[in-house]
Amino acid sequence: MVEIEAKFGTLMRDGERYQLPVLNACVINPQANSRLHFESTMSVLEHKSANEFLNETIKQSMLPGRVKMNYVHLYETDSFYALSDAGQQALPRSIQQRQGTRKPRLRVTRRHAKDGSNAIVARIVKVSIANLHIYNPGDNFDCRISINLEVNLDRPDLDLDSLISQDPQQQVQEVDRKKDRVAYKHLAYSIDLTKVERQGLEASHELELEVDSTLLREQLELLGQGRDNAFGDIVGGFWDNAVFLMDKRTQQNQAAPRPSAAA
Repeated sequence: MVEIEAKFGTLMRDGERYQLPVLNACVINPQANSRLHFESTMSVLEHKSANEFLNETIKQSMLPGRVKMNYVHLYETDSFYALSDAGQQALPRSIQQRQGTRKPRLRVTRRHAKDGSNAIVARIVKVSIANLHIYNPGDNFDCRISINLEVNLDRPDLDLDSLISQDPQQQVQEVDRKKDRVAYKHLAYSIDLTKVERQGLEASHELELEVDSTLLREQLELLGQGRDNAFGDIVGGFWDNAVFLMDKRTQQNQAAPRPSAAA
């Protein structure tokens, strides 16, 4: 499947927030500067503010005449593994052709239920297709819009052990990610607000927006056929939500001085 998501954080260069002499949000040329990188994290206070705002939005959506917004609170752990030859062969050709020099890894997600069970709910292999960085000078959050290909190898005909490489030289050097996530769903959009803990590292907080790519593809096909469609409305709604989430910040953020320009 195709994943289209927006992550919110900060465009960084040389340890500081990237600065441009512009007044409005703008797209960064992917070739502009190889030293640029995106940090998809937010402060504890920003996380708390976003959680309170989204919870209030849930309440407002229950009023008469509104489309209800749903949510679920999940506790999960992601573990990462190198794929075996059998795992590589199980991948669709679309992913095999886009691997490049970096081999894709297997992300195994276990969900921790109240009854103490830790069921595997996904075995995901993801390959990046493209990233679009949005610099937003008016607020503390920038944005990265990503298009990825994902395949879920959680199938009855595939044994997990057979998918994982046993070669010590191929082991993935990444610790497990323990996630405390609240997932919100409204119309064609999903918002994930997540606290991530990794052994030996400080907890991080993430905010993500995703559009229903299956619905978007259906509307794109209608557009190509010259039929009535909601493709433009869905894309516009995705961007409107992204802008709104970038602009959503706490009173402390508003009072804080802007970071100095990078050299």
